[in-house]
Amino acid sequence: MGVVFATFIFQLSFATTATTIVSGAMAERTDFHAYCIFSFLNTLTYCIPAGWLWAEHGFLKHLGALDFAGSCAVHLTGGVSALVAALMLKPRLRRYDNGPDPLPMGNPGNALVGTFTLWWGWLVFNCGSSFGISGDKWHYAGRSAVNTINASLGGGLAGLIYSYTKTGSGFLRSWESLVVGAFGAILVSIVAPLMDKYRIDDPVGAVAVHAMGGLWGMIAVGLFIDNDSLLNLTHGRSGLFKGGGFYLLGVQILACVAVSIWSMITTFLILKSINYFVPIRLAPPEEILGADFVEHDVRHEGYDYEVMMTELERLGLKLRHPRIHNPPRSQWDDHLILQYIEKVLVKCDSNDSSTDPLTTNGSSPPNIIAQEHFLSVEAVEQMAVLYHNSDLNGTPY
Repeated sequence: MGVVFATFIFQLSFATTATTIVSGAMAERTDFHAYCIFSFLNTLTYCIPAGWLWAEHGFLKHLGALDFAGSCAVHLTGGVSALVAALMLKPRLRRYDNGPDPLPMGNPGNALVGTFTLWWGWLVFNCGSSFGISGDKWHYAGRSAVNTINASLGGGLAGLIYSYTKTGSGFLRSWESLVVGAFGAILVSIVAPLMDKYRIDDPVGAVAVHAMGGLWGMIAVGLFIDNDSLLNLTHGRSGLFKGGGFYLLGVQILACVAVSIWSMITTFLILKSINYFVPIRLAPPEEILGADFVEHDVRHEGYDYEVMMTELERLGLKLRHPRIHNPPRSQWDDHLILQYIEKVLVKCDSNDSSTDPLTTNGSSPPNIIAQEHFLSVEAVEQMAVLYHNSDLNGTPY
């Protein structure tokens, strides 16, 4: 049963990855509830191609298609789904008003940390795809680690040079992984601006990275791979550049076409069906205010959300669901203290000592004289005024 459980948790992580890839292309304009439904149903989009490629009954596996760590089953599947989602959602409001040039990076530090985290995850995914280290499996795990690092180095350098001048991790040789990574980075750097040229809004480049990267990874196997003499995973076949002819390359391309068609159809049907019940796109005023605020009540410095909402209402644009603001965690202590102060003031004004100003359960109130040792009535009134004027928006009380 150990193998079954290990396979389950590994495939579970792959399924979530294929779905989270899509979220990048849907960013900043997608209804959160609609996306939650989509992420639940989109597991189907991943599971079927994974069976085609990796299960014993899979027709692509029987044909000899090779996908060591998810280049096709995960990345191409997710990337094509991301393309369909971006097309259905259409661009963000005013995204291309000033042309197709990329927008300034929001937070370079977060981008670097995120990239490093993903890169570390790729090492785990690729090495773990050997499903063990017993027998000859450790050869594949070790080769995957070196090739993943080499491909990253080649891709980073090539992408950097290209920007300034204008997957077969378990099977390739070390120098080949450098070449594959470098060429893959160039392809990604070409596809990303091409998406913007045709007004396909993909905020994080998910289509370029995953769809193009996954496609190139599969093709690279059909070109560079040597016959596997350890566990015979290639079934005696080699890539085109190694004298193996066009068969393996053809099977790899067939796998990409089959998976892409499946991903396109299922993603379209899922999103179209969801849209009948929950609109998949945020309403214009919600998108203007930002999904962080509308969906998660997260406020960013430099934005006066109350003023923005007032102006939107003046223009006849209203939120689907009125927002009830809760202060950030860092302000909760102040919020609770000021709530207490307000209730104390109400208590003093009413001269009613039957209820606790902190509660409504009828328990005895704190002694007002004792409270005055803590704060004078004037100080309490001043803080209450500041509380009302501060709007809990980070203004010092």
